[in-house]
Amino acid sequence: MHAANPISRARESARTLTDSTNQRNMIQAMITWAVNNKEILPLPSMLDRSNTTVKETGRAKDTSANIMSMLVFNQSLTPEVLISPLEINPKISVHKSYQFMNPSKAVDKAKALWDPGFSADFTSTDGGHLSYAHTPPTGTFGEKPSGRAARWMVTFSAEETLTSNRGPEVTKVTYAADATPPGDDLTFTAEIAKAESLAMKFFPLTGEPGAWTGSVSYADGRVQLAKGAFAPGKPAKAEFHYATQRDGKDAKRPDVLFFDEADDKAENNSFHSVFIKAGDKKSDFKPIWD
Repeated sequence: MHAANPISRARESARTLTDSTNQRNMIQAMITWAVNNKEILPLPSMLDRSNTTVKETGRAKDTSANIMSMLVFNQSLTPEVLISPLEINPKISVHKSYQFMNPSKAVDKAKALWDPGFSADFTSTDGGHLSYAHTPPTGTFGEKPSGRAARWMVTFSAEETLTSNRGPEVTKVTYAADATPPGDDLTFTAEIAKAESLAMKFFPLTGEPGAWTGSVSYADGRVQLAKGAFAPGKPAKAEFHYATQRDGKDAKRPDVLFFDEADDKAENNSFHSVFIKAGDKKSDFKPIWD
């Protein structure tokens, strides 16, 4: 049990509610955008075909910063919504000087489609302006989308996640199902790169001590507090899973939000982060962590 007074708990509860509202507003804005754009969620490379906004070309435009800046420029979101009230990383703050007209960092200021001055890179000297992680728009779009492109569309799926509070960098996942004798298909143990990651401390009072706790949004518009919190090096029961093959048979794997499971060639698993680089291949997307 946490030794915290009722006022502190009430404040955290209020912040949690606002955090969930922020994510709900984000996915509603993304879905609304998609309804008017071939059912595809915000995709900078699709919008900036004339290369008037940023110097990058093609899919290299599809970074977290550009995705969210598109929605702010379109006035579907405000910069404040992109910062969680639970955020404790001092290098992540509201972008207070967003330029809606003739953004100074655009290739062609008069024809810019978002403000390239909006940054998501909290690992940089200047810091970033985005608290939330999301699944990357990797894969191929078209008549038959492949990879995560199929998830970066209006699906209204109750199983597919879109955004979440940031998480730690998970470096390894060990599955109980692979042990001898085999255990539960959805029990796993995760290892993380930094035990002191600030992303592990969003819910200091109501979360499980030493474990990641966060809110997660789904493609059907729901936002829920993740129940299957995981602590480094301790067995946990997964709240999410993806379909795979084991020993030639259909099986379920725990889907750890901050780990891109290597055996999932079809990219059915969720993988959330803030991405500061993008491109044509999955390997072109560079996630960042604290």
